[in-house]
Amino acid sequence: MDRTDVVENLYAWSRNKKQPPVNVELHPTYKCNSLCIFCDQRKGLYDYNNAMKKEKWLQIIDELYKLGTKKIQISGGGEPMMVPDITISMIRRIKKHGIEGKINTNGTLWKKDDLRTLVDSGWDKIIFSIDGPNANIHDYLRGKKGMFRNAVKNIKYLSKLKSKLKVNRPLIEINSVITNTNFNKVSDLVKLCKKIGVNSITLEPVFITVDYVYKLKLNKEQSKEFNALLKHAKALADSYGIENNFESLILLEKFEKTGDMKELVYSNNVNNKAGKNNFGNLACFEPWYFPKIGPNGEVGPCCNYPYIYSSINIRNKKFEDVWFGKEMKKFRKDILNRKFNEICENCTFTRVAINNELRKQLKEYKRGKDGIKNRKRTC
Repeated sequence: MDRTDVVENLYAWSRNKKQPPVNVELHPTYKCNSLCIFCDQRKGLYDYNNAMKKEKWLQIIDELYKLGTKKIQISGGGEPMMVPDITISMIRRIKKHGIEGKINTNGTLWKKDDLRTLVDSGWDKIIFSIDGPNANIHDYLRGKKGMFRNAVKNIKYLSKLKSKLKVNRPLIEINSVITNTNFNKVSDLVKLCKKIGVNSITLEPVFITVDYVYKLKLNKEQSKEFNALLKHAKALADSYGIENNFESLILLEKFEKTGDMKELVYSNNVNNKAGKNNFGNLACFEPWYFPKIGPNGEVGPCCNYPYIYSSINIRNKKFEDVWFGKEMKKFRKDILNRKFNEICENCTFTRVAINNELRKQLKEYKRGKDGIKNRKRTC
């Protein structure tokens, strides 16, 4: 996957040149129409009555555009289409500025007119959460009957609409949370993607935020079986021309480590010196390029950071003041000095894989830049 924008951003940061975030994740609401059995909504920790108004969200998008952000992802929190007026207005404003736009959704609440807006606006990607190739698995994990039927119906409609209008945007992706109830159904999920017009599929391990979610983890034997099955699923997806993240998961192998990621997250810091001079070997780069903003104005330094731990709020501030402010500076400094928050232990495999990739690309980019400088000096 091309991450040139991110690598250029990180290289500038490593040279003490402040940069805007390349990507920002916006969560317009905590409200949701599903009851996913692995979701931290079940903790009852969120305030559903203090959400920011549409005007503030549009102001934030305008600020991000002026600052130079290139990608915005609308996500949860909850389900974005629980507040359709806000979400559709955000979509229109993002594309008015020519920013690359993605949206994550459970896919069940979309109306035909809203899907048409996605197409007409030139929206880039819509990511549907589908956790199994059939209703029995998906509806069980999502906690409600009918979720699979409604999501698939909307995917099919969008796919046919794109075909009718002869456009290839928005790309359609399926994101699937892997648990011990569906890990052996990935090839069937790939076949479903082919059948209903999906362009790509991403797998995520279940995110452990509640103790009882541990029962959904793969054990060591299941993890080995999943790794073998994933190789077949990758070959199938590749033969269909469906993009996927399977290879990075095959390389990581240890799915049973979900919820106890300290070993993998911290392994890149062994024998590494702390501080700015070793920026290229950081375990995590997200606080430099990928923050998220929550429904009530909370700002997290990465896409996995729980809002309940955030001390930063943008409600009465400009984004620029938050991004370059003291709280974000402290978080970045802690990462530079290898002082990790305990939340980092619950990072996901996909983020670990992305950071591994970024380290390699950043080193290659730096070698290229240094080579150009050396050539200039000898001319």
